[in-house]
Amino acid sequence: ELNMGFIHMMERLPQERLGAGVSNIAHAWSVFEETLEYIKERKAFGQPVGSFQHNKFLAAELQTKLEVSRAYVDQCVLAFNAG
Repeated sequence: ELNMGFIHMMERLPQERLGAGVSNIAHAWSVFEETLEYIKERKAFGQPVGSFQHNKFLAAELQTKLEVSRAYVDQCVLAFNAG
């Protein structure tokens, strides 16, 4: 259809945003898991840096944020699929 390109693009925008959200959450989890492995191996003062209380709190906070983000994106996908 002539002169309808912008309209077609805007109709697909919600689906594109959901795809980006799903992809970004998956990537964030992958990086988080790599970080957990690293802080278990990296040592400072003779101990793994992951054993320090502050780093445990940071890792727990990040995991919580990732879980909330994943749940939100999952709900967005369900809502989109439901119409």
